[in-house]
Amino acid sequence: RWPSSVAALSFVATGQFDACLHYGSEPWDMASSVPIIREAGGKVTNIRGEKWKVEDDTMLTANPLLHKLLFDFIRDIPPPK
Repeated sequence: RWPSSVAALSFVATGQFDACLHYGSEPWDMASSVPIIREAGGKVTNIRGEKWKVEDDTMLTANPLLHKLLFDFIRDIPPPK
């Protein structure tokens, strides 16, 4: 886990990170990065694979191909409590 959600998510948008998975983050820590990642061609969802909304406290983001692979991998893993 990175100390800054915005930094980690920005690294996905710039290609410095391949993907980022967040559990229990606050919306204000994630929301500003969503349009940047999408504009860069990334996919942003919650861990249920639904389009990310500001009410979500989970996020999975990566390029579309890697996102599908990661989502298929985590799909059946229950989120931490």
